[in-house]
Amino acid sequence: MDNDNDTTNQICGSIDIEFMTNAKMQLEGLIEPYQNDDYKLILQHINAYLRKHCKHNIISDVIDISETRSKTIYYCENCGLSFDGLSAPR
Repeated sequence: MDNDNDTTNQICGSIDIEFMTNAKMQLEGLIEPYQNDDYKLILQHINAYLRKHCKHNIISDVIDISETRSKTIYYCENCGLSFDGLSAPR
C-alpha cells in the first residue's frame, strides 16, 4: 500500500506544480493596474505554494539589460519562479 501512496504522491507532485504554474502564467497576464488586492493575494499564494512544493531545478541565464550591461538571473525550469543568487533553494 505504501508503494501506491508513493506513486500517487509522485504523480500528484508534478501535476499540481504544472497546474499551479499554468495558473500563475494566466493570472500574470492581467496587467498590474487591473489587479486588485485580492487578485494579488492569490498570486502571492500561488508563488508561496510553488516555492514550498516544487522540486526546483535552478537554471542560471545571462540577460542583457542594455547594450553594455548584462545580469545573471536564476529561475526554476519546472515552475518558472525566479530567485536571486543568494536565495536560490538547494
